[in-house]
Amino acid sequence: MSAQKKTSHNQALLNAEPTTELEKLCQHALRETKVCEAYQKVCVGKLQHTVILQGKYLDQVQHQLEAQEGKKKKRTKLVNNGWPRLLTGDTFYTKVIEHQLMQRELADAKEMRKEEREKKAKGMAEWKTKDNERKMRNDEK
Repeated sequence: MSAQKKTSHNQALLNAEPTTELEKLCQHALRETKVCEAYQKVCVGKLQHTVILQGKYLDQVQHQLEAQEGKKKKRTKLVNNGWPRLLTGDTFYTKVIEHQLMQRELADAKEMRKEEREKKAKGMAEWKTKDNERKMRNDEK
């Protein structure tokens, strides 16, 4: 929500002393309008806050759902129809080999991501120490 501006338009009209009954009614209507406008601004602010919080919640739930679906995809059954299968058959054997290769590739990719995270964390730690040293030098000057 953006910062609310203190507007003084129409303030001169509200400060002026009404000379006629019509001016008095107009000032009263203007005051009521200003009150309604302030209330509407508060309501809009609350709605904006609600939308932001709902967006954050939905992002969190979406990530959880994606993680759950990812786990479901990882669960692969080689014999998924419940019928008996010849476990020494060529087609089944090739499926087993492909599955093992896929599992190895996934494990290797996971290990690579872990190493990259560790490198990034180490680099960030070094950068933070150098940045703190730089700030200390600047504070000394």
